[in-house]
Amino acid sequence: AGACSCLQQADTEHTDAKNMYLFYCNPEAKEKLFYPNGKLKFRIIEAPSANSDTLRLMCNYDSLGNIVQQGVFDLAINAFIGEVRWYYPDGKLKKIGYLNRNTPYGSWKEFYSDSTLMKEYYYKNGQIDSLFRYLHSSGKLWTERIYKEGKLVDIRSNFDKNGKPLAIGAFKK
Repeated sequence: AGACSCLQQADTEHTDAKNMYLFYCNPEAKEKLFYPNGKLKFRIIEAPSANSDTLRLMCNYDSLGNIVQQGVFDLAINAFIGEVRWYYPDGKLKKIGYLNRNTPYGSWKEFYSDSTLMKEYYYKNGQIDSLFRYLHSSGKLWTERIYKEGKLVDIRSNFDKNGKPLAIGAFKK
């Protein structure tokens, strides 16, 4: 068994801030929904984790059958918990972050379609509360900004795509 994803049928592990969940993928899962064109809309992996009877690995797809989202879903509260991944139509990772009852928390990363890191930031109490780094598609730093409780409080840097410093601009606190 290798790493399970919503594209494969194998065992998988998912980790949130406190727990590791082991799921057993079941291609015959009964919890499926289809688009009118017959393409799979979502699938909830049937077998529960060892930690809970209500946790499932949930996979969402677009109308063309491409994976859009994958994460640990708690049927008891009808919400994602722990790590959630979003994908581009070609299956490459678009974004990875953590949800608790669908509220964002912890470290988040977003990627360009070529898999280059685009953004890094951190959520606390459902709001961005950290250094927010935005990178050019070349991987070079674009800007660094400081957020506190969801509000922009400072702009530390701003660079063009070649790394040349740009004016930060006037920032009123």
